Amino acid sequence: MKQGIGFTATINIITIFIVVTFAFLAATLSYYKAYKVNNAISSSIEKYEGYNSLAKKEISTKLESLGYRKGKHECSNDEYTKNDTDFDYCVELLDTRKEKNNYYKYKITTYLNIDIPLGDLFLKIPIKSTTENIYYFNE
Repeated sequence: MKQGIGFTATINIITIFIVVTFAFLAATLSYYKAYKVNNAISSSIEKYEGYNSLAKKEISTKLESLGYRKGKHECSNDEYTKNDTDFDYCVELLDTRKEKNNYYKYKITTYLNIDIPLGDLFLKIPIKSTTENIYYFNE
């Protein structure tokens, strides 16, 4: 009788270990994808020196090829926060020209999306990053 109970406990421990390991692996891969999307958006903004129509077009092309989730995300109503595409991210202008320097940055927020099949649970965790300093040319 002891052997049957011991075997069941061992199977439960192994099952829990496998589930936790695969959950950790799935979360790591999802975070990697969100970070990769952040880098793609950041490089496009830096390449075109701002969040303009050329950057938006390149961002849409890159996100389509990366397989990022489509869906309109409602960014804050701040005049400096934008999302003019069909993808789920926000871009916010961090203007530091008020501090007597000629640089500005963008803060990019993408989302780590995790679908849990039990009970239709859906986690949406924000991943934030900023671009490098972009020089503001006076007109």
